Amino acid sequence: MRFNAIYVSALIAFVLTSLIGAQKDGSPVLQGPYLGQKPPGLTPDVFLPGIVSTSTNWEHSLTCSADGCEIYFTRAGRERNQVMYARLENNAWSTPVETEFSRGFDSMEPHLTPDGQRLYFYSERLRPNGQPGEGIWYVNRSTSGGWGEPRYFEGSCVSVACTGNQYFFDNQRNRLCVRHWSNGGYESAQPLEFGVNARPMDHPVIAPDESYILFDSGHDGGTGSTGIWVCFRKADGSWTEARSLGDPVNTATDNWTPSVSPDGRYIFYSTKGDIYWVSSEILEPLRMEALGGTGRK
Repeated sequence: MRFNAIYVSALIAFVLTSLIGAQKDGSPVLQGPYLGQKPPGLTPDVFLPGIVSTSTNWEHSLTCSADGCEIYFTRAGRERNQVMYARLENNAWSTPVETEFSRGFDSMEPHLTPDGQRLYFYSERLRPNGQPGEGIWYVNRSTSGGWGEPRYFEGSCVSVACTGNQYFFDNQRNRLCVRHWSNGGYESAQPLEFGVNARPMDHPVIAPDESYILFDSGHDGGTGSTGIWVCFRKADGSWTEARSLGDPVNTATDNWTPSVSPDGRYIFYSTKGDIYWVSSEILEPLRMEALGGTGRK
């Protein structure tokens, strides 16, 4: 499982969209990387207000494909949660609509694997034993480019790195674990070392290069009830103690469901009912502090 070549395709797709202007009705066409949004700096910005982040719903948990042609996110409406998606088609982005596998069920928190061939999501539907319940499901990419039937996954909060290594929360062990991808298959799950599992967490997500893990957790006397935290991988493979991202990410309201862009350049998270994004460079002071001035591994 190697995904580096996909980034070349992403660049080509972005360039091809640069010549598109406006639709026939005069409304702007969403074009370019990240639906034409200006990339953020060290100050978080709302992601595509009015189209992805709306005033009438709660949006969170954004994930995007490595080739730059798809985004998926959660929209929490009055009746249920929905997994929404938009695609780059005919050099323009489609309007976000609900995915087929989400319809009719409470579904949310999608995570697209770096190779784009599998998507994990949380849902409430009948489990394999025929009993209704909540849990993690996944769909595999079909030969037609769509998605197959949902399948149940034992565990929660799944994210996959560029190496294919699979990180997930083991509900029985109550610990974050990793399954290493080796010789075309997964090895047995191993709990992560001290640091990552030393603090209560929710929605953990691995960085594409596995250099850090983001998650949300309660503040230590901070400004709100939930904030984004980070643990960095040390040279020996163990993990640092968790550090709060602090201001300006963690505000007086809940800040949660972090994710990382496939190229590692941006962090997405939800607050105030909208999806925000910020440059991953915001992590560098924390990385230097956590790794004793050694910076990136």
